[in-house]
Amino acid sequence: MKLDSITNKVVEQFLKDLIAGKEGQTGLLDMAFLSQFPFQSVAERRIKLFEHLSHFVNETYQKSRMVDSLKECIPGSKTDAQNQISEDFGRGNSKLESLSALYFRYFSQIEFSIEDLAKNANVVPQQFRRRLNNGISILVNELRRLEMVSNQETHRLDINIPMPEYSTLVGVDELLVRLGEIVAGLLPGQIVSVEGMGGIGKTALVHAFIVQESVKQNYNEVLWISARQSVGGVSRPDPNNEETNFTLEDVTARLAQQLELSHLVDKPLEDRLKGIQAATALKKYLLVVDNLETIEDYTLLVPALARYCGNCKILITTRESLREFSYVTVFPIPELAKPFASQLLETEVNRRGRNFSVSEKDVEDLIETVGGLPLALKLIAAQIHLYPIAEIITEFKQAKNGVESIYRFLYWKIWNSLSESSRKLLFTFLTLNPEGEDSEFIALMSDLAPGTFASSLNDLDNFSLIETNMFVSVPKFRIHRLTVTFLQTDILKVWELKANVE
Repeated sequence: MKLDSITNKVVEQFLKDLIAGKEGQTGLLDMAFLSQFPFQSVAERRIKLFEHLSHFVNETYQKSRMVDSLKECIPGSKTDAQNQISEDFGRGNSKLESLSALYFRYFSQIEFSIEDLAKNANVVPQQFRRRLNNGISILVNELRRLEMVSNQETHRLDINIPMPEYSTLVGVDELLVRLGEIVAGLLPGQIVSVEGMGGIGKTALVHAFIVQESVKQNYNEVLWISARQSVGGVSRPDPNNEETNFTLEDVTARLAQQLELSHLVDKPLEDRLKGIQAATALKKYLLVVDNLETIEDYTLLVPALARYCGNCKILITTRESLREFSYVTVFPIPELAKPFASQLLETEVNRRGRNFSVSEKDVEDLIETVGGLPLALKLIAAQIHLYPIAEIITEFKQAKNGVESIYRFLYWKIWNSLSESSRKLLFTFLTLNPEGEDSEFIALMSDLAPGTFASSLNDLDNFSLIETNMFVSVPKFRIHRLTVTFLQTDILKVWELKANVE
């Protein structure tokens, strides 16, 4: 379906027809996005499309409320709904108002007329209609994004490979050679586990490995299962959980889809596994399971991979060790040695257009204090122009020990340096595709003025809070999983505690 055919008028008519119980137009049901699901009838496609739109609107609306310090809430009565509409329109947040208008007009279980909604929002119907149109525009852009991704994926051999988490890598050449030797020597049923603490660069190393031309030539396809993705490819961060746990069911469902076996998704697990086993025996596949520690029943998953994907070459990244499995080769990622840590620090400072004027002694003292954690060094490089390096080192020494404390210290220091618009933009990333979005779509979702958006995006980049994929024609941006964890476990929980106290 052409992107310019997905318009406000078409989307709203689709929603109106659903509410009225009419068959209505079927234009949107021709979207390539829907072809990934194992059904063909018009009725099934209509239901699936509405389910996706409903989930997207509910999630985006609730996240917008939380960004504005309002509780996540689904009203259970008409009175509750009226109060919530009034609350949404009392914050002076046009994006929240647009999402609220969209939610209560077309996705709430409680029915209201436009006039009643406008009355509860304390605005004239014309103003409410404008907000509703803006809300529908957000839906249009989501559908266009899904269709664009689906169209691109039909022409890409590396469809499953996510965007890289790095602009440059240092100190990995020897690791890539060693990893290549181990993978080449794997026997059926054997697995390589790339292990290390958060922010050490596990995913970046594996990504750099699989995109090597020599590696690509050895396989028909790369399969990549990441905890950042849902089955539909859209992020679903849960503010109540530090990690989003996935199960063997979820992982095998996504694997079946990547193998173009969508008909197996709704089959019993055993049937799905046997189908995956048969499919992976036909071609040479390289399978990556990223962030295994977020998978709830990994003790079931790892043996299942060894048994049913034994003809694949399998790499796993995880913070937890898999030494307990005899058929797993553990490949630990070390911290960067001092020369490479110093090189990364200098590269990151220079990347921001600043001169690297830190003395060799201060660099050594910093690395001695913090260690060779790539992400920590990138976050520190972002702050050197704001604070004297000696002050940063002193504060580190006074902070608690441990990797978790290092990251928490760095993120809080950066958070306190951000403007309100930059904080708002950072939270916008929680609602976006975890594999990245282009700046035009992010700007639309952020509801920031063009100048403010550009300045805020630049701030987030300068502080290394976002990652940029420059390897595509249109650059895409996303935030690191540890940044997501910080927002969910520190910022949102602090806000929840304050809200409960008040």
